[in-house]
Amino acid sequence: MRIFYAVSIDEKTKQEIRKKTADIGRLIRAGRMIEPFNYHITIEYVGEVEKNKIDHYHDILKDAVKEASSSDIVFSKISSFIRNKAHLIFLQAERQKEVEGIRERIASLIPGERRPFLPHITICRDAIFEKGFDINEIADKIGYEPIIVKADNISLMESSLINGKLVYITLFNMRL
Repeated sequence: MRIFYAVSIDEKTKQEIRKKTADIGRLIRAGRMIEPFNYHITIEYVGEVEKNKIDHYHDILKDAVKEASSSDIVFSKISSFIRNKAHLIFLQAERQKEVEGIRERIASLIPGERRPFLPHITICRDAIFEKGFDINEIADKIGYEPIIVKADNISLMESSLINGKLVYITLFNMRL
């Protein structure tokens, strides 16, 4: 099973994100908009693990958040990066020390190579823009205003294919 740690997002905020970003779909020639039920903020990707090791990763989660408190994460920018000749469009967060601290505690307990931490919410995968389109124009074109996400739940999640669709399933959740 493929697992990762993430900040869970409440349903009201998921709907706010969907409402404020829905017009992105009309600005691209192709792409897959992410369904709100899959919105989350990845803290640390673990990868493939055996099912009998899940309790170990749950213990890491408990240890990492035991002295943490809830905080707000501000998503003030729409950005993208290119992967396989297409864009992955995301909401980019401003730096947030509490979540960065949780991420560092988790990362210190998991072996492996670490990527730089870029807290974000993926909005669209495999996006193809019209020729000459600039990603920096999206926020202006859709009238994007910053979104605040309350970071008050950290989850251990599984990435799974169900009926051919990628779905993120909460295995364990810890309230901050």
